[in-house]
Amino acid sequence: MKFIKVKALLTLFILTTSFGAATSQEKHQIKLNKSSFGEYPAVIIDLKNNSLTKINNDFRSMKEIKGDLWIEPRDPEINGIQSSLERVKHVGKSVLLKLIEADLTDQQIQELELTTFQTRIKSESIKSGIVFAVIASDGSLYKVTITDFEQQKEALKLDYYLIE
Repeated sequence: MKFIKVKALLTLFILTTSFGAATSQEKHQIKLNKSSFGEYPAVIIDLKNNSLTKINNDFRSMKEIKGDLWIEPRDPEINGIQSSLERVKHVGKSVLLKLIEADLTDQQIQELELTTFQTRIKSESIKSGIVFAVIASDGSLYKVTITDFEQQKEALKLDYYLIE
């Protein structure tokens, strides 16, 4: 069986950037703490636009979600937003994640087998220092590092950049 490489998948997409959008090797950072949340202690992260969406208790009534990651530090939870959600339209493709070694080069990350990616990072793996690759909702590839995580304080800091 022939496996599709991440790099091959990425060549199908033409990436455009705008003010504030993630560009290759430009590092971005998102910091989460209790003040980052709406009524519900989770956020949706849009990696391309370096933005977050607060979630209310009635999030299932949302008509549309634009973003890549669902992050809930209290549980903890990091999930890729999926294209088929109950009653909510996700703008884009299903987001896939893979824990990786911190010293993998961008080239090595691009060559990872697509079949090894999953829809979430297991809660027991979520801690300061972990690194994971994200195939975002627009098909772009990111390298993400959790640089700080304090579950009791519901605080999490992500550093990330776009791999081209």
